[in-house]
Amino acid sequence: MSALARLGRSATVYVISSILQKGTAFLLLPLYTRFMPPSQYGIYSVVLALSQLLAVVFPLQLDAAVLRFYYLYRDDHEKLREFWGSVLTFMVLFSGATGLFLLLFGDFLLRPVVGQIPIWPYVAIGIVISIFQPFFTVFLAVLQARERSIRYSIASFLFFLSTTLTTIALVVWAGFGALGPLISICGGTIIFAIAALIILRPDYRICLKWNHIRQALGYSLPTMPHAMAGTILGISDRIALNLLKGVATTGVYNIGAVIGSAVEMIASGANRAYIPIGMSIRSREDPEQFRQLHELGVAVIAILCLAGAGLSIFSREIVYVFAAQAFQAARFVIPFIAFGGVASGIYYILVNVLFFDRHWVRYIWVGTGLAAAVSIAINFTLIPVLGMMGSAVASLVAQLVSTTVIAFIGSRIDPVPWHYGMIALVYGVCLIVAFAVVYLLAGLSIGIFVMKATIFAALVPAIGLILWRDPMRLPYFALRLVRNRTLRAI
Repeated sequence: MSALARLGRSATVYVISSILQKGTAFLLLPLYTRFMPPSQYGIYSVVLALSQLLAVVFPLQLDAAVLRFYYLYRDDHEKLREFWGSVLTFMVLFSGATGLFLLLFGDFLLRPVVGQIPIWPYVAIGIVISIFQPFFTVFLAVLQARERSIRYSIASFLFFLSTTLTTIALVVWAGFGALGPLISICGGTIIFAIAALIILRPDYRICLKWNHIRQALGYSLPTMPHAMAGTILGISDRIALNLLKGVATTGVYNIGAVIGSAVEMIASGANRAYIPIGMSIRSREDPEQFRQLHELGVAVIAILCLAGAGLSIFSREIVYVFAAQAFQAARFVIPFIAFGGVASGIYYILVNVLFFDRHWVRYIWVGTGLAAAVSIAINFTLIPVLGMMGSAVASLVAQLVSTTVIAFIGSRIDPVPWHYGMIALVYGVCLIVAFAVVYLLAGLSIGIFVMKATIFAALVPAIGLILWRDPMRLPYFALRLVRNRTLRAI
């Protein structure tokens, strides 16, 4: 099977898995919004955001080294077992010690971040999640490196399904409020982390070889600023909103963020397939495959732009169906988050070359670091004036900054012939059309819905004309991608 055919097959599996999970998450929104007031949902949102940041700090990005060095040692099984064993042992020791320190002194250290949210039990549960989460992440990284996309999707979906069912029981039947999903995620994370270490047992030898640890840290630590900045970029809106406007406003905002993040979920699913294949192609330096990667990347960007436009155009209808009355204002947030997700998908494609090059990987943090600074500045400037819409604007602008900077840096070394102007044009057209529809066609009626559907349908040939001068190219590619025959589609 060719590299691009493998990419198409894996991407389809990853994206379908992400869509299934996100679709189920949408079905949970009525549950959250009807059984939890905005204040409780806000507590859950902020604690989960903090947990995401700590899950980057605790493992020191060594889970990324597990993936990268697999390609170096995969032909030497014993050395790979020793390398993975050393990394995992170090992660257990460091994550455990750091997590214990925060559990003891978190009330002092984390109070400026979480505001009035109680450390016990809410934040403490988030810390425990962060201790165990990296080990399940390592397991998924191993499956990704070995291109076991179906097993990857099954494992991630089983985790999601188990935590979802437990959440329903705790929120609906037990009335636990914000504690329900937090306890559910915490329990699931611990169980799946232990199961992952057991399943991987033949692939690692428990040891602590400092030469392997130094080598792994030499790769992972330079990516830490990027990982932390990227996480801060993703959570700063909710943290700032909680500090300035309280947990209730944060809860309403997060509903819009969850719905809008569906586009980023699709982008992330495609990226999981792209990483191992992209690195493999770059190691071979085949100009023809570089050209085909360009064609595939442009098609993925077009699909993301269409997805962002669709989610934005029908944002009012989606929120009306899935959220209670107290959360209806979340619809104004969705277009900003959705097109931030499109920009994130473009970022994933363009940053691949920097992750591959062990010299240029140290510059990735420039884009995410600058974007995180922009996000924090805009949040604290606009939230006092615009409320949650200030966070929405900050999220979109910051992601655009990150993508633009990475495109500029990557263009200096990337052999793939990206046409940056065309990518920016199709993104801009979809964004302008979507925002115009959102604010000019704001009512709820059959006539307005038909008008929205017509405008959305017109974007399909428009995108094809801009990128390929072929109005039917995008539907043809999408059909072939679903059938796992990507190579023929391009």
